[in-house]
Amino acid sequence: AKTGLLHVVHCEDQQILNVTMARAKAIPVQDGRAHAASRPEVSESPSVAQCIAIAQATGARFQVAHMSSRNAIDLVRRAKENGLAVTAETCPAYLMFAEEDLFKFGPYAKCNPPLRPQETQDALWEAVREGVIEVIGTDHSPFLVSEKEPFKNDISRAAPGFPGLEQFLPSMLTAVNQGRITLPQMVKVVCENTARLFGLAPRKGHLAVGADADVVLVDMNAKWVHDHTKLYTKARDTALVYDGRTFHGMPTLTMIRGKVVARDSKVVGAAGWGEWIRPQ
Repeated sequence: AKTGLLHVVHCEDQQILNVTMARAKAIPVQDGRAHAASRPEVSESPSVAQCIAIAQATGARFQVAHMSSRNAIDLVRRAKENGLAVTAETCPAYLMFAEEDLFKFGPYAKCNPPLRPQETQDALWEAVREGVIEVIGTDHSPFLVSEKEPFKNDISRAAPGFPGLEQFLPSMLTAVNQGRITLPQMVKVVCENTARLFGLAPRKGHLAVGADADVVLVDMNAKWVHDHTKLYTKARDTALVYDGRTFHGMPTLTMIRGKVVARDSKVVGAAGWGEWIRPQ
């Protein structure tokens, strides 16, 4: 609270996880269903409630990281209504994929918290539109095949998370084209709100005189099917959960501080142009 900085917390209650993970180990096949059972939604909301209570008592700013629980949404909504400095972030994984993808792809779709049922995904989208969720982040996790493939039937040992950096903006543009969110709403949750909450404004997060010329041009009409072999990331072979999906929207040019660093899906900027940005 003394720093004024934002506390971002991965909210899962360890006491509950101790019980649910032990129960999940008794499931005969340790696949995606076992992972879903090991970290249920009920493990998230008590941790969110505790953090909100601490934030209220101390005056600290608090943000839930990669929120994936319907009850947690209600807790954050109530905290906001009570005037607390509480915000929430979720990830494209929870907005694009559901439990069925975890069951299908096993360790390649493993993340913490796990992918949730479709009704939870629908509630998360509603929370984004409502403004309860103010930030969408990538949660990019660049693991290797050796950290995933050997654990198809022992998923608890697989590394949690999968790549998402290159799919991030196309996922959000697709959601705009699907009518799940408007373009202005998307810009807020991926740019404006993030810069504001983390103290990076006024340099970052919006287009204005005096701000950095960080600009992305997009083609809203581009349609393409995901192929992990075309990714830049060295973790491309663990991005299988996206393959075969049709995306509707594509960035065509990216500028950082007025310099073009990417064009037509190719990096053209020189290494070293990035800057370390601290909160203002």
